[in-house]
Amino acid sequence: MTRRPRKFLLSAGTAVGIGALALLTASPAWADASVSTVGARAEFLDYGEHLRVCDTATDSRRALARVKWPARTSDPNIQIAYAEDVDGNNGNCFEVPYDIDIPEGMEVEVSVWIQNGPDGDPENWRTIYTVA
Repeated sequence: MTRRPRKFLLSAGTAVGIGALALLTASPAWADASVSTVGARAEFLDYGEHLRVCDTATDSRRALARVKWPARTSDPNIQIAYAEDVDGNNGNCFEVPYDIDIPEGMEVEVSVWIQNGPDGDPENWRTIYTVA
């Protein structure tokens, strides 16, 4: 008796369902996050909790970023780390040179803005929320 090889076919719906399941399980809630505004970009790097800011415009303003935790609270015990790129739009970003000690799973607020000089008013402020 000769055996025929079996063929397995996936319907389009099954293939889409498997693909969606892979996407849902492949991206953890604690991934790197970035936020941009006119003239600046900030990145929160989950591994080691690093904060990076980049000046993206030739406009004589500096780019600043901060990470604040816990997020969405008026708790007076909040903690904040800042990063500042002051050397212009030259491709050199500034990264906080140490691990920011944020508890795993903590929601954080990541903000970016530009300002004119060290005492200028914040401009183009943007904020996102993510998990450390």
